Amino acid sequence: HQLLRVLVCSMLPTPSATMLVARLSHAIRPQAASVVRHAAAMPTVFGPSPMRMQSASTRPVVDVKEEFFAKNKRLGRPMSPHLTIYSPQLTSLLSITHRMTGGTLWAMMSAGSIYTAFSTQDFPTIVEGLKALEISPVITHSLKFAVAWPFTYHFANGIRHLIWDMGKGYDLPSIYQTGYIVLGTSVLSASIISAL
Repeated sequence: HQLLRVLVCSMLPTPSATMLVARLSHAIRPQAASVVRHAAAMPTVFGPSPMRMQSASTRPVVDVKEEFFAKNKRLGRPMSPHLTIYSPQLTSLLSITHRMTGGTLWAMMSAGSIYTAFSTQDFPTIVEGLKALEISPVITHSLKFAVAWPFTYHFANGIRHLIWDMGKGYDLPSIYQTGYIVLGTSVLSASIISAL
């Protein structure tokens, strides 16, 4: 009994000891519960004031059906911060771009596959039809770049992620250096591909 009293009084902060006393008083024999109650009344190492048991009649009644936002407003809780409080950084922008290029590649491959599956024309015929439109070289280069860059960026950033998977390049200077390398490599290689 002495050991239980010492453990409850010296190791648990006041709220934890109160919760333990409440649970134990219902779960164990009345003799052991009285020991725990006696121990809970003693001062703890976390503060000079003795712990008080809270009776069930003094606990606040919470409306379970109260709406989340109404409850937070009533209690004066602030809205949790989210994306609007963060300043854009290279790392976050590269992460978002990696996801966007992945989605773009999926959409382009899906659209191309569906069109090819249901089209009556083969790919060389489609390319010749586009050439016959005599579109400006600037527009053609821009469209080719718009198709090539998501692939080159996602590919280069995927290699960066593989390097991270090996446990390398996690220090902040390396993260920024490889981020700029990914950007430069993807733009350069997409420009070369679109010039073909």
